[in-house]
Amino acid sequence: MKAKSGDDFIIPLSDEAIAILKEQHLFTSHKEYVFVADNGLHIDEVTPSRALQRMALITKLRQ
Repeated sequence: MKAKSGDDFIIPLSDEAIAILKEQHLFTSHKEYVFVADNGLHIDEVTPSRALQRMALITKLRQ
């Protein structure tokens, strides 16, 4: 990723994020994208937010 200045933009990842990427690599290492939709294309940029919202709703309903 590049910053506006054109320099590399480095974001440190947590151990959990690295574990998720390593696990995902098992399924998508032969594909162009890390997170792939059912149609084989990359997931929409709002998909992770929607999933987190649904997870919170499910957690709230279970309480």
